[in-house]
Amino acid sequence: MLIAALAEAQDINLHLKPLRSQFTGGQHRTAGRVGGVCCLLLPCLFVCLLIAALAEAQDINLHLKPLRSHFEEIEQAEFEDLQKHLEPMMHVVCLVWANSKYYNTPARIIILLQEICNLMILLVSAHRLS
Repeated sequence: MLIAALAEAQDINLHLKPLRSQFTGGQHRTAGRVGGVCCLLLPCLFVCLLIAALAEAQDINLHLKPLRSHFEEIEQAEFEDLQKHLEPMMHVVCLVWANSKYYNTPARIIILLQEICNLMILLVSAHRLS
């Protein structure tokens, strides 16, 4: 789930970045004719929402990217070595909580902690079966 959220944030970031430069460059104020009616290309509200979505995607990308390597290390680690991989991961989670503008809410951080717990449950289950 975390990897999917990070990939989605990166994808959004890639698609919205060129649009942001258009909006901040004043090009969004140009008008066009559609069926003889003069209209704005994009309403101001849409522009604001788009810029806010870009800022959120950039923040998520910036703060969750370091967790990707921790998840991959834990998935590949031996069961006996999990504890030494878990401490740095939880430190990064604390940094995300402290520094992210969008992941410093209980709802978002709980989802992140649920993902970590689900991974631990899967690893413990796999270890018990082997």
